[in-house]
Amino acid sequence: MRRAALYARYSSDLQNDASVDDQLALCRAYCQREGFAIAGEYADRAISGASLHGRAGIADLMRAAQARQIDVVVVECLDRISRSMKDLAGVHEELSGFLGIDIIEVHAGVADTIRVGVRGLVGALYLSDLAQKTRRGLAGKLRQGMRAGGLPYGYRPIPGRPGEHEIYPPEEAIVIRIYTEYAAGATPRAIAAGLNKDGILPPRGRAWNGSTLNGSAKRASGLLSNEIYRGEIVWNKVGKVKNPRTGKRVPRINPPEAWHRVAAPHLKIVDDELWRAVEAVRTAKRRMPRAQTRQPQRPFSGLLKCGVCGSGIVSAGSKRGRPIAVCTRVRESGDCSNRSRIRLDLLERAIFAELADFFRRPDEMAAFVAEYHRERRRLASAEAKERAGLERRLGEIGRQIGRLVDAIADGSGAAALGAKIAELEAEQRTLQTRLAAAEEQDAPITLHPAAVAHYQAIVEDLAGEFRRGDRDQALAKVRQLIDAIIVEPRGAGERERLTIRGALTELLGVGSLVPRGGIEPPTLRFSVACSTN
Repeated sequence: MRRAALYARYSSDLQNDASVDDQLALCRAYCQREGFAIAGEYADRAISGASLHGRAGIADLMRAAQARQIDVVVVECLDRISRSMKDLAGVHEELSGFLGIDIIEVHAGVADTIRVGVRGLVGALYLSDLAQKTRRGLAGKLRQGMRAGGLPYGYRPIPGRPGEHEIYPPEEAIVIRIYTEYAAGATPRAIAAGLNKDGILPPRGRAWNGSTLNGSAKRASGLLSNEIYRGEIVWNKVGKVKNPRTGKRVPRINPPEAWHRVAAPHLKIVDDELWRAVEAVRTAKRRMPRAQTRQPQRPFSGLLKCGVCGSGIVSAGSKRGRPIAVCTRVRESGDCSNRSRIRLDLLERAIFAELADFFRRPDEMAAFVAEYHRERRRLASAEAKERAGLERRLGEIGRQIGRLVDAIADGSGAAALGAKIAELEAEQRTLQTRLAAAEEQDAPITLHPAAVAHYQAIVEDLAGEFRRGDRDQALAKVRQLIDAIIVEPRGAGERERLTIRGALTELLGVGSLVPRGGIEPPTLRFSVACSTN
């Protein structure tokens, strides 16, 4: 008596699970008529026939065949095994051609090479037609103002109206909060930390994270780039193609001309002004060097420099649980005499302490301001020449305009002279604007006590315990003040000497100075020294 393995499959979780039972019942009846002994029953439920990957039932059947535990395989139809021409032909070749195990269709008998080829072609055409019809149906939903895809955060289905969504107020407030904080300068990680601290549930998973908000720049995914929030549904940005080696569907970005767009003002959550502000921040970050956009692993990552060779100082593991840093040139090539292994925790503590103390010394900062003014006076001679030239040219323009007006009054060619007057007046306005800017830049630079107190409080908080979300934002502000931290090795038994170099632009309000006459205004820099002991 021949031993038979029965196999059944259905494709979608939207189909009836009883389909497998019905197929197996049909195969059992066939075996009874033919006098086969049933050696095993195998099934894959709610799994596509487009690939053999991920199908435990067919895998178990093939192992039974290789172990010579069966003589025939009975199925309702060959497309239950696979709708892929390649996979179906491969299974047939292994079972029938190599192992001598027939594949039998209940209604058609033993499957030969021709039948396998025809069934494989029909199955492939079915999948292709199904994909095209699915895309057509989704495009039709899109034209009706429905979203052709998953439900984004901030919306909920409308009961009794399949495919239609509406704004969900509790989540709408969270979306606006995220956009507002990001436009104000908060990082995605800091925003996510704040949401998690407040116990706000994410769209999926257990916690918010930065990638939930950022997504992929190439695929324009992520909550911060989803155009539905500005009232526009965009579909078909990304297609999925099945990898024949793994059976997994992998995303592929479609060309912009294949995208479908439709206005959906009833789904708008973020107003135009806020959307533009967020896009401006994202655009600016995309143009920044990657080193400036990466989240620093430690408070002063990327700012520490070797005082001997000028290379960066980077983390190099730990010693007895304490983080250690070394000169990168020493680690990479050994071409530096600075062999110190620096305790990062002590170094960071010294930097915070020195910055906090520096902000408590307004007289010392005032000395930097005085130095700034001395530098401005040094450049004054060059600027005076530029200003004298502007004033001289303005005088000439005024006199020319006066002569042209007199000529028009005497009856000369008014049209031609009027055009020349307009040209001169335009140049006159430009020169007046440049002179006004020059006078404004000569206003004295003074310390802003409120700004100094603000940064002092930030540094002191960072030196102690600080909430993670707030810490990221506060640390970013402090890092803006620092250009570099020079770490110089000392003798045996002594701690390293630190020199903190930065610019006081943020504290003094001089960042808006506009260079004129090709002369850059001097940057107001500070430099303080301390030790890690």
